[in-house]
Amino acid sequence: MNANAVRFYFVVILFWVYSASAATGVYATAPLSQIINSVEFKLAVTDFEDVASLRSHFQKTTETLYTLNPFQSLNSVSQAEIEIFSKKLKSVKEAVKQLTYAFSAQTTDSFARDQLADDAKSFLTAIRVFEDRMLEWRFFKLNPPKTIFKRIAPFRGHQAIDQVRDGDTFGLSDLRAGDVIVTRSSRLLSSMIARMTDAPMSYSHMGIVVVDPKDGKKYIIDSNLNAGFQKVLLDESFYKDEVRVAVYRSKQGFLGSLASEYGRFAYESNLQKGTPLEYDITMSLEPNCKFYCSKFVAWTYNSVSDKDSIPQYPSKLQGNNKNFIAALGVPSSARYTFAPSDIELDSMFDIIYEYRNPGLTAQSRLEELVVDKVLYWIRTEGLEISPSTLTERGAKVAIKVYQIPSIRRVLNSLNMHLNPNLDPKFLSVGITMKLLVESIRAKVEKLVKNSVTGVYSSPSEIYQMIDEARLETPNFARLLKPRKQNACMRFYTSYNVR
Repeated sequence: MNANAVRFYFVVILFWVYSASAATGVYATAPLSQIINSVEFKLAVTDFEDVASLRSHFQKTTETLYTLNPFQSLNSVSQAEIEIFSKKLKSVKEAVKQLTYAFSAQTTDSFARDQLADDAKSFLTAIRVFEDRMLEWRFFKLNPPKTIFKRIAPFRGHQAIDQVRDGDTFGLSDLRAGDVIVTRSSRLLSSMIARMTDAPMSYSHMGIVVVDPKDGKKYIIDSNLNAGFQKVLLDESFYKDEVRVAVYRSKQGFLGSLASEYGRFAYESNLQKGTPLEYDITMSLEPNCKFYCSKFVAWTYNSVSDKDSIPQYPSKLQGNNKNFIAALGVPSSARYTFAPSDIELDSMFDIIYEYRNPGLTAQSRLEELVVDKVLYWIRTEGLEISPSTLTERGAKVAIKVYQIPSIRRVLNSLNMHLNPNLDPKFLSVGITMKLLVESIRAKVEKLVKNSVTGVYSSPSEIYQMIDEARLETPNFARLLKPRKQNACMRFYTSYNVR
């Protein structure tokens, strides 16, 4: 490989900002300017010997970002410092993408490529978590305008809270056919989706922008578990309840236009024929003519290109969280999926806009960290989600009732959707997981409020609080029980086999 051709310099911000206080346990932190200037250094492709050394760097820096806590003692910071810091983190995110692509091309080991991609995705998520915390501090600490606490629509044309194109505004007029919009909502289901794969994700949903040739208006075609496929008019208030929104654009503009038109035609023609596109509950990448949100986007692009190149780095389904995924009814044959955040590493796309609402990011992060811990307990302690008999029966009844056409029409008119093909197991496990996460989160919120670091607590500190909250959650043992042994394990543990 030509080192000069793939030399991607980037600045990685490493922080050494705390030393434990024996008396209070409070972290001693440095001013933001000191953090920026003290331990920065340049890295290039040639600084890494192989995939393993790059993975090690990603892992160590991810751990650092989750541990450091400079915000508690920051009392003042200039706008210039914040802008410098933000730009450097953005350059790091782009460099992670370029480095992953360069080193993936060096190895023929698919397992090594998967591991590298997972570490890169985890690193990108850690960067966004730190950006969120910085943004929250910026607006909560520096006397923010009252409007910032309202839910601001990301495509209203104002200067966004945090975006890639510094100093510009971004509105509906800037969207093009074929643009891919990824989002993260404030609902708990989004936290579960963002944490199902081996690498934690920043986004949980995806759609493609299409333009109606009749009126020239812009729509988004997307699909979700309950409402199914839909083509929705994009207006200024769209996505106003989202925690974060980002827009990715194909580097080949014509390809985006072709994909958009292909997707619009497929959606509308099938709808007219009375055979609307069906949701793929398996979450797999198999070509079964069924789609979930990101699989549909990949299908539109792959259908108009020379080869199936999206997703470039798919996420593993049967990895760390395979037991939880199996509990949802997802078949073991579904080994890979296209998670919405996978597009972050895709070399075919550039991010052109990013928005986040600091009034919602903290709540979203807390939910994600609780889900992280629950999945960790399931994975390491041999546990499983245990729906009650009442929950299981209720899930079956709800789906059967929704399958009655007259009732379904009434519920849909009230914007109450449920997938009639949904496995009751999926619904009952999801409800139980929701009850468990919400009960633990309520305890953690109190612990955060009463802690020394308070709302500025780092993810690592919150993980410790979640472990503590587990002991204080009365229904924990009822909702999360030891996993049932399979036939072979029962045989070997029940008899003295010689």
